[in-house]
Amino acid sequence: FHLESGYNSNDIRSKQLQEVISFINIDPSDSVILLGDFNSFSITQQKSQLKLCSGFNDLWSTLKPKVNGPTCCGNRLDMIFYKKIAPESVELLGTEEIDTNLYPSDHSGLIGVFSLKLSLIHISEPT
Repeated sequence: FHLESGYNSNDIRSKQLQEVISFINIDPSDSVILLGDFNSFSITQQKSQLKLCSGFNDLWSTLKPKVNGPTCCGNRLDMIFYKKIAPESVELLGTEEIDTNLYPSDHSGLIGVFSLKLSLIHISEPT
């Protein structure tokens, strides 16, 4: 998803994020990956907004706690949050110029890798 941009749009972004969280209607046992352009220069604000749905972790902070990982304008505006799933790696992409002062996008991308553990349930036929 993409939240409203602009320095004075914090209230709008907060309402948009609340709507996203209510839309996904999370079952506490579900594995969830929530990602997008949060358009907020405050990582703390983004994380506190996700406390509306407890249990989310920030992939970048989990795997690279000492690295800033800016995705736009020297800040980390694009985020991957997850819960009940095992994180493996996270990387930035699209950070290299493809021509002088020309990049693939105005934001760097994020690639997150997770591992899923699937449980198979065998249902026996009645005899």
